[in-house]
Amino acid sequence: VALPLALLACWIEAGSFSQAVSNFNQIEDTQTAWLLLSVVCSYALGDVFFLLGARRIGVPAALVIASSYPIWSTLLGCLFQGDRLSFFQLAGVFAIFFGTAIVILSGQKKDQEISRSHIAIGVFLALGTSFFCCFFPSSVSKSIVGISAMLANAI
Repeated sequence: VALPLALLACWIEAGSFSQAVSNFNQIEDTQTAWLLLSVVCSYALGDVFFLLGARRIGVPAALVIASSYPIWSTLLGCLFQGDRLSFFQLAGVFAIFFGTAIVILSGQKKDQEISRSHIAIGVFLALGTSFFCCFFPSSVSKSIVGISAMLANAI
């Protein structure tokens, strides 16, 4: 459903069919590769890890843990892109970390006995989700330079 609508949007945005085709032809291979990486990491691997983790520790806990991807994004930005954090930005990252830890520690269902290994696997899978999802914003930001959002969605 989404692909035909995205292609139609590209056509409308370009003003003509030939211009829409020309816009697609101007996309560089590296842009396509970054978009592919974003889809594989966040939607394919991230979703699989999330669903498997949610089966073990529950959807709320898995969702909160998976939502901690800014920690990974910040770490990768500092290590590989030379990003520097202000005090308040660093405090925000720590707030995410400690908030996530609180949810992990308090997320056990009281009425259901779950083994420690089951919880550990679920937490690992949910952390994997957050790790894969951290690639989405950076890979999309690298891929969409010079192309429209509709064109990126169609790809």
